[in-house]
Amino acid sequence: MLVEFSGLRDWQQIRSRLTQIAGLQALEVNSLSARGASVTFDFAGSLDRLQAALGQNGFALEDRNGMFVVRSQ
Repeated sequence: MLVEFSGLRDWQQIRSRLTQIAGLQALEVNSLSARGASVTFDFAGSLDRLQAALGQNGFALEDRNGMFVVRSQ
């Protein structure tokens, strides 16, 4: 999954918020650039439940040509 952000401070806040989402475990950063991070994680539930959990925590989840992208709303 790709996580979009506006800068280092934004990334640090987003990463912290992601680790607080119930059911989301083992968040691992695979690569990091100035405006995005490729991450993997385990989630106990369906894609719909993941999207709902992200939405409840102020994130939007999009499917862009087969790549899932998360951004802060």
